[in-house]
Amino acid sequence: MLTVTDAAFKRLSKLMEKLSDGASVRIVRKDNRTKISRGNQRPGDTEVTHNDMVVLRFGEIVANRLKNKILDIRQTKNGPRLGLREPTN
Repeated sequence: MLTVTDAAFKRLSKLMEKLSDGASVRIVRKDNRTKISRGNQRPGDTEVTHNDMVVLRFGEIVANRLKNKILDIRQTKNGPRLGLREPTN
């Protein structure tokens, strides 16, 4: 199952504040890549909550790709961004 760090939860909560009712942050597959986008709830979605608020959704196909992944913040030249990474042992 996907692990979400505290820093990623904070970022997701801030993103959710900017979205209209019914919209959410989604992890999707597009162009053979896993991406974070805006979208609405779909049947069969997995929902990730933080402080009793749904902050992230993804479908079954994406859920299979997220097993043993960590959603965290990564630093880029354009500032902090959400990103997936492998766990470190």
